[in-house]
Amino acid sequence: TATITKTEMLDPDPSNNTFVLATEVQKVADLSVYMSESVDPVILGNPLVYIIDVNNWGPDYVTSMTLSDVLPSSVSVVSATTDHGTCTVSGNTVTCFLAEQNWYRLEVRITVIPLVTGTIINQVQVSSGAHDPRPSDNRHGVSTLVKLPTDVGVTLTGPTGRMLHGGTGSITAVVRNNGPDSATDIHLNWTLPSSLEYVGGTASQGS
Repeated sequence: TATITKTEMLDPDPSNNTFVLATEVQKVADLSVYMSESVDPVILGNPLVYIIDVNNWGPDYVTSMTLSDVLPSSVSVVSATTDHGTCTVSGNTVTCFLAEQNWYRLEVRITVIPLVTGTIINQVQVSSGAHDPRPSDNRHGVSTLVKLPTDVGVTLTGPTGRMLHGGTGSITAVVRNNGPDSATDIHLNWTLPSSLEYVGGTASQGS
């Protein structure tokens, strides 16, 4: 505010001797968002949870932030939850209104069901009314592989009848995958009874 208080001459209109200039000071808040998934790969039809962390690195607090996630049509949205605000779901669009209060880190969880096999690509973004000096980290995305289930089973065959004390015999474990999808990185854990001693073994595939 600037005001003229004294002059050597008579001012016929003193009403314009004061001028007020209003300047808005915008808050500065460096927001960031990071998203991870509960499982990758995920089985078709099983729940997939996106865990989203929102951080404000300051220097100012913000009273509200908006998180937006437009999910692909290859998933069905089950729920969106947070302890620091409210979330709404409209079709495959999730919008969360977050209240920072005294927390630097806020969490949002979005649960979906994959509808088709392949790769799901999901990207989330966060914004506020404050100036963000580094907007490049206001977006983050993940890709998740959706697979068909596998039905892996094992059967054991070995000597029938009696075995001589101190003698040797072979027990064969047959591992099968009944599909419908292929299986990789299969581990067979085999615990022998204390009455048997392991001598050696081979595998037709792997080691």
